[in-house]
Amino acid sequence: MRMKHQLVGYDSKTELLSVAVTIPAERFPMAAEIAHVPPDDTEAVGCYPLDSEQARLIAKLTGAHSINSGLMYFMEPVPLSH
Repeated sequence: MRMKHQLVGYDSKTELLSVAVTIPAERFPMAAEIAHVPPDDTEAVGCYPLDSEQARLIAKLTGAHSINSGLMYFMEPVPLSH
């Protein structure tokens, strides 16, 4: 199954999704390195928690230059529909 990946942020109080930004495919290898995706997860199918610095760096890769410090950030896969 093919995947795209997103930088997502959840509200720390409600745990509701507050932001989701697609990571461009050509920048995904750098995002995976920043998120410390292990080599055995070649398609990054896991959900990877990010600290604020990791989230900031991945946001820059997407063109979203700022992040909200009140959110919990993750890099998550999203299956591509056929």
